[in-house]
Amino acid sequence: MDKQKTLARQITKEREAVRTQLIRMADGKMNGFWAYSEVSGGDPEDLPEQAQQELLKEQETRAYELLTSRAKALDQAWKSFQRGTYGVCRLCEKQIPWKRLKAVPTATLCVACQEAVE
Repeated sequence: MDKQKTLARQITKEREAVRTQLIRMADGKMNGFWAYSEVSGGDPEDLPEQAQQELLKEQETRAYELLTSRAKALDQAWKSFQRGTYGVCRLCEKQIPWKRLKAVPTATLCVACQEAVE
């Protein structure tokens, strides 16, 4: 199979999976995502439970943010496929090696430019 087709399938498959996860999270169907019982605020014995719920909210919010970021990167990769610019480093404009794209399909920089940026 053609390397470009392999990468296109990989991106398409991951885009669908990420979108499904985002929809499930938004609907509150994922591991209690954003579905919390309210704890009355007056009893000191409720504080550990409240703290735990707050931590869980923060973790799930961060997970949602990371997933949203991943979805955007995958959408950008797909758009660059459609434009015919996929796999071209956005800084040096050289071809990004296939092995790098296979490992990181959303890569927009070659290894040398990525290292320089970091």
